[in-house]
Amino acid sequence: MQRSKQKGFTLIELVVVIIILGILAVTAAPKFIDLSSDAKSEVIEQIQASAKTANTFVYAKTQMPSLNKRPHGSRDDITDIDINGDGNYNTRLIYGYLDNEDLVEWLELDDVFVVEEQGRGELYIGYDDNDDGDVSDNLCYFKYVQAATAASQPQYSTINTGC
Repeated sequence: MQRSKQKGFTLIELVVVIIILGILAVTAAPKFIDLSSDAKSEVIEQIQASAKTANTFVYAKTQMPSLNKRPHGSRDDITDIDINGDGNYNTRLIYGYLDNEDLVEWLELDDVFVVEEQGRGELYIGYDDNDDGDVSDNLCYFKYVQAATAASQPQYSTINTGC
């Protein structure tokens, strides 16, 4: 009498494989969850780098004599410039650097980011994970502080402990 060859897995082998896969999943899951946090943190850092680059570009452009610029009313700290030469003075500068609203336009942010202005001259861009409209309480944001005097530069900082 010939014995038929077994095809497939026994129930015990199947259970052992499922248990091993479960252990691997539990071990690997925290690392994948942490990758999301790292990604958010890096995006916040990239927003900061983009803001610095935009301001460097605009500031360099303002030093060119051919740039069309005009003062804003009686204030000497605000200048409107025609950055692309189309006759529209659509970029506003504070002491030669982008103001809050124009910085946001230059960054062209995705809809996942919340932009929050606090007081005159402070801008927060980040994630609002608890949907309360306040970016700074999530501790995952980029903060931009406009130049306060003609001799100062804007301040850039990131907080990513809550990402």
